[in-house]
Amino acid sequence: MLQIPGVEEFIFAVVSNVLHLIAPFMLIIGTILAFAGRKLVKLLVFFAGGLLGGAMAYWLTLNPFGENVALIIAVVGFVGVGLLCVAFIPIIFGISLGFVAYYIADLLALNMLIGVIAGVAGFVLGIFLYNHVLSIVTGVVGGALILQGLVSLGIPTYISLLVAFLMMVAGTIFQLRQLSKK
Repeated sequence: MLQIPGVEEFIFAVVSNVLHLIAPFMLIIGTILAFAGRKLVKLLVFFAGGLLGGAMAYWLTLNPFGENVALIIAVVGFVGVGLLCVAFIPIIFGISLGFVAYYIADLLALNMLIGVIAGVAGFVLGIFLYNHVLSIVTGVVGGALILQGLVSLGIPTYISLLVAFLMMVAGTIFQLRQLSKK
């Protein structure tokens, strides 16, 4: 294998400098995810669905109706499909949890009926508890981003772990309390 002197050191230097550059963004995004991740996920789903719906509406109506009408229909499509996507989040989450529950029960029990019952139970639980699970998951992901950002800045690991854990717990509790106020 051909070895070029200094290449490994160069790659290490580039990677460590890039991590130093993006570490503040990791801290900011991690904090936002920890404390407002559920709302951020819903906002991103709205925009992603809205962009697809608006683009599809524009593309489908451009030739028959012209550009002005197509733009108006695209805005309506953006809002409509975005709201539909947000409304379908619990159903998609329930379906996902149902598939996971079915798969696990089928593996453990080796019985299709038990797997189907577990899948249906997972689907129902997923629909009813998706806000709570989404709050916990975004809190954990936010804490992980905070941990990586702090370690990338050269802060000792034990301090980074403590700060990330506290931010994760505080953010998750904050999001869950927001749910209980509704």
